[in-house]
Amino acid sequence: MEESSNGSGHFTTFTLHPVVTISDQSMIEKPNELHEKANQLCFIANLKFVIDRFTKL
Repeated sequence: MEESSNGSGHFTTFTLHPVVTISDQSMIEKPNELHEKANQLCFIANLKFVIDRFTKL
């Protein structure tokens, strides 16, 4: 978190570590499709700072 001179602050980066379990191998591409769409619509993902995502499939 980066602090401003007035004592407020904002996040400059954060890291997500989601875990997705897929039991039906025929659906292996679906989570990536859904993730892409969610990323386009996500308020947090569209903030103007770096987001590190380490998705484990």
